[in-house]
Amino acid sequence: TVSDDGDPTAYHDDLPGALAVSIASRDSQESDNNAETPLMQHKGGKTVGGRKAESGWTIAESERNALQQKQLKATLDVAAVAASAKLVARIMMDRSYWVISPRVYYMRWWDYVTMVLLLFTSIVTPVEVAFIPTAINLLFFINRTVDFCFCVDIVLNFFVAVPDPVDGLLIFHHPTVIRMYLRGWFTIDVISILPFDLVSIMFDNEAVSKLKILRVMRLLRLMKLLRILRAGRIFQRLETQFTIDYSLLEMVKFGVLALICSHWMACAFGLVADLEDAEFNWMKFTSFRVYHESGKLGEGEDPRGIVPPMEIYVAAVYWSTMTMSTIGYGDIVPSTCLERVFVALAMLFGAFIYGYIIGAVSNIIATRNAKINRFYQLMSELNAFLEEGKFKPDLRVRLREYFKYRLSGGDVEAHTELLKQMSPALRAEITMSMNTWITKVDFFRQCPEALVIQITMRINQQTFPPQEKILVPGDWCDKMYMVRKGIVICRKKILTTGQVFCVECLYKEGKVAYSAHAVTFAEIYWFDRMMLLEAMYYFPDMKRHFQMLSLRRLFHDEVMSYAKAVNTLLEQGAAASLADQMDERPQFYLYKLRLIYGKDGAGLRDDRRQ
Repeated sequence: TVSDDGDPTAYHDDLPGALAVSIASRDSQESDNNAETPLMQHKGGKTVGGRKAESGWTIAESERNALQQKQLKATLDVAAVAASAKLVARIMMDRSYWVISPRVYYMRWWDYVTMVLLLFTSIVTPVEVAFIPTAINLLFFINRTVDFCFCVDIVLNFFVAVPDPVDGLLIFHHPTVIRMYLRGWFTIDVISILPFDLVSIMFDNEAVSKLKILRVMRLLRLMKLLRILRAGRIFQRLETQFTIDYSLLEMVKFGVLALICSHWMACAFGLVADLEDAEFNWMKFTSFRVYHESGKLGEGEDPRGIVPPMEIYVAAVYWSTMTMSTIGYGDIVPSTCLERVFVALAMLFGAFIYGYIIGAVSNIIATRNAKINRFYQLMSELNAFLEEGKFKPDLRVRLREYFKYRLSGGDVEAHTELLKQMSPALRAEITMSMNTWITKVDFFRQCPEALVIQITMRINQQTFPPQEKILVPGDWCDKMYMVRKGIVICRKKILTTGQVFCVECLYKEGKVAYSAHAVTFAEIYWFDRMMLLEAMYYFPDMKRHFQMLSLRRLFHDEVMSYAKAVNTLLEQGAAASLADQMDERPQFYLYKLRLIYGKDGAGLRDDRRQ
């Protein structure tokens, strides 16, 4: 299909953007492939089809090459059709009214509640299975409340938009949301809310409860721990809504990992003794001195039912912490073969976790303090430089204060690298929100966003200590300055964050007749006239507009120089002189006026009277 004027790409304009690009790309590749297809025969080195046949080419090789080109074309066609079909299907999926965004404020609060419930499940459930007998009490009703909340969460997941695994965009099409949840986490979520602890209550009989099968079925209550898998999904939703220090987050994660592993290992140690139900186990030979001294508990007697479950749990945590930290006092020891096997595995697991956490935390600390480590290295080099140069003590103090201040300042190069990695739309939005000084310069108010981005990507930064001169009268200047941080005085005006000076130097470079100095430590952004002209290379309209503004500025300065020369000649006569002015133009016009009206300017006075 081609357009009326024979353009084979014109029909792409009526298609969605990505689809048109996909098909246009395919057509481009096909045309290139067709242009490069060597259809030739070997005829004694003669030219066939506009090309000279090389020795060794045969009709069979030419046909095989043509077949390969057709296969490549077919592959491109299939890929383009598949991509186009997927894009069209995505466009046709309407946004369902009942599907809500996971980023709304009430979903955020629900995520907080869910995280608290997950923390409760990860802590209470193992303790309940290993040490606490099942009964209808306050904990039973709390568990039912938690189960109900997770049932609500399952229902809610059928109405919450999900991210597309390919492009990351949220999908609000209700049938798609339901299908993706059913194929994903639904089964695990349902298993995790089944009330397996009701089995123990149904067989609440001393004789029946001692059956091995019922003891093993208690392990099914640990299925609640599958709920913890929800934490990853919830964290992904919360991760983009808050400012997170990832190095600190990793430290917290490793701390939680150590606590959870110790907690679960202690519960597993208690569960082994309960499931084995041997005549001798670690609980019977653990010293609970208070109960032994009072006569409530004899040597080798089962402490369960006499010692509160939480005290037995604390003893198990004490053992698991010793095992993970590789200390091992030896006052709690395994008594059966199964317990020894479990303890051996626990020691291996604890040693691995302990080593992993120590190594990972050390790496995080080194990475977290990278900037400070660079500063320490820089200060060491500075101190060596100061010792070698024999500088005065006050200069040494000022230099150390200067570099210490720079440590706390921003890094414009790092910010520029971040901007380069952003998409054009995000880069424009960030640039316009960060650079409020743009609204203070007449020229930049009319600039397109693309030009502003080009300028800000080339901006430079410089730090000035207190009372240091930024400009002095007579300095040649072709830069515009912007105060990023600190206080600057220029032309008897106090400039703070976001204010600019030396704007006129962008239009006309030359000597400045005023001074500027830093009152406090000041971080200054600047870019020069040449940098601005290079940025405007691809913006011819703005370049012409800038030239007009430059001409206006030049005309204004020339008129002011001429007026100053006229006033000086009228007031001082033959003694008039403007040689001490930083700008040479008033002196130039004074010289011209004397050539026309005389050295004392008498002719000028006559003209003014006439």
